[in-house]
Amino acid sequence: MNKKFLIVFILIQCVFSSICFGQEVMNLVDPFTKENTIYIRTETFGDGTKMTLQKCDGVIYIQNKGNFYKRQFSGPINIKWFGAKGDGNINDIGTDDSQAIKKALKVISEIYKPQQMSGGSLFGGFVLYFPAGIYLVNETFVLPDGISIEGDSYVNTLIHTKQPRFLFTNIRGMSKNGIDVLMSTDISIKNLTLKQGGVELQGAANSVIQNVRIMNLFGGEKTDTGLSIKLPVNLRIKDVKIFSSTGVGIKYEDTAGTGPSTSTTFDHVWVSHCKLGMLVNGNTGGSHGILTSRIYNSIFEYNETGIDIKGNIENFVMRDIHLEQNKNAINISGDVNMVMENIWSDKGNINMKNSNKNKNTNAVYLKNVNLPQVIEKSYQGKIINN
Repeated sequence: MNKKFLIVFILIQCVFSSICFGQEVMNLVDPFTKENTIYIRTETFGDGTKMTLQKCDGVIYIQNKGNFYKRQFSGPINIKWFGAKGDGNINDIGTDDSQAIKKALKVISEIYKPQQMSGGSLFGGFVLYFPAGIYLVNETFVLPDGISIEGDSYVNTLIHTKQPRFLFTNIRGMSKNGIDVLMSTDISIKNLTLKQGGVELQGAANSVIQNVRIMNLFGGEKTDTGLSIKLPVNLRIKDVKIFSSTGVGIKYEDTAGTGPSTSTTFDHVWVSHCKLGMLVNGNTGGSHGILTSRIYNSIFEYNETGIDIKGNIENFVMRDIHLEQNKNAINISGDVNMVMENIWSDKGNINMKNSNKNKNTNAVYLKNVNLPQVIEKSYQGKIINN
């Protein structure tokens, strides 16, 4: 059966079903993408509850002549189904796609809620796909649990905020007691470029940022940070490039909370032309610090300072790091226990200061590190060269 015959056969079947079963199937043309779209009659919503008119969003669920229908599709959900154009340019000329993106996040987070599994894990969620294009926005988008934001590639999909801000955050707000922060988990951001806006993640257990470029971060404290990461557990940052910031490329911080920042991996990150390439800060008020995290195969270049490590840091690893043309290479202060291996720099030093001499675990292990060490009297920890 050839492809053309199969398509004709399916269309005949749909028409037959519509006639015989009282519009069980509807064939419509998507108003934005012009795709042929099939809707199947339904009486239940995505969460299993009874379908109502209030639950019709006009994209996934529609109503016609008193009946309800659900869109049929496989694969990701296309942001253009919700009216996003992606027709902008880097000079801020084009459609503002903010409201279309907000609607998509609201609608599909209510339909495709992930299920809680044992051990705090989630099952389910959805992929929101951004086809090739430049999406002009003027909002910070709050990501729900279990979402994957995916572009065509970081070459072809650009999200450009008109005013500097965090483009994506997983902080949903405060709990009813006004103390606990509500944070989404199991988030994925892949295959796109962000311009004039970064990403803010707090908690964000079991999350991934991969194949992402973040650039042109100018403004105040909350608008000139590429990645702001606090209290993560099992967070993976891979193949991410951040460049041109008046602030910090990556902030990895501990905060006051119920547990430490732990098991976070930065692999193949490239940070350049920032005031500070990366801040690893275990000294922001939390009692736990940053534990068992690592930076691998990464480049920090043309920053005022390459990497600043401070506070309560334990079992931290930096391996295969290239530092080039930073005015200052690496600062280490506080109670730090870490391994540095295969570290190269063409200029600058490893500057060590302000440690607690009573902490027996306070030590820096160096192997194949070509940077000179500048050790102030305030540093009382061990330095072990192999």
